[in-house]
Amino acid sequence: WLGRVLRDMGERAARGEVVPLPQTVFDMTSKAVDAFRFLQQAQQIGKVVMKVSDGMTMLDSNGSYLVTGGTGGLGLVVARWLVERGAGHVVLVSRSGKVAQGSERAWDWLQSCGADVRVQCCDVVDSTSVEQMVSTVEDTVGALRGVVHTAGVLADAMLANQTLEGLWMVWAPKVAGAYNLHEATQHCELELFGMFASTAA
Repeated sequence: WLGRVLRDMGERAARGEVVPLPQTVFDMTSKAVDAFRFLQQAQQIGKVVMKVSDGMTMLDSNGSYLVTGGTGGLGLVVARWLVERGAGHVVLVSRSGKVAQGSERAWDWLQSCGADVRVQCCDVVDSTSVEQMVSTVEDTVGALRGVVHTAGVLADAMLANQTLEGLWMVWAPKVAGAYNLHEATQHCELELFGMFASTAA
């Protein structure tokens, strides 16, 4: 159903039957505070957009950045995004430590990009393990500057067929994992804490 809706909207946009919402654009380097103030006052019609200049280095090259679910397809894409924006140290957090099948090219690029990219095994559902992992990263890699939580488990079912076990299987890494990361990084001066979730779900 969602696929049908998206294809239909794409076709309508191509025919000019639907147009993007109005945008109010703010430059991220000089007008970020103004953009948030504008949103806070609910003055916008349509969308508020933060414009990032091409080639702008936003991240701390000396700091470290964690990507949970880091050896999966999405995690490797996020890792490349971080490196391309100046991150000098990226830690790919994974339960298994194994690169996802079909993601070998992305992994090879990260190994040759010039940044320090390493894998750290940790189950984000275990709060003690998360605290130890954050401590290890800060001691051996560098001050933690960012976390991107892409870890997740897929266990789709119709609501009538869903079980508590199935719900927990998805909830634990996504929600409990995010909370554990939040708690373990309270002392860190983070530049970013990003989380991924499914719009369809």
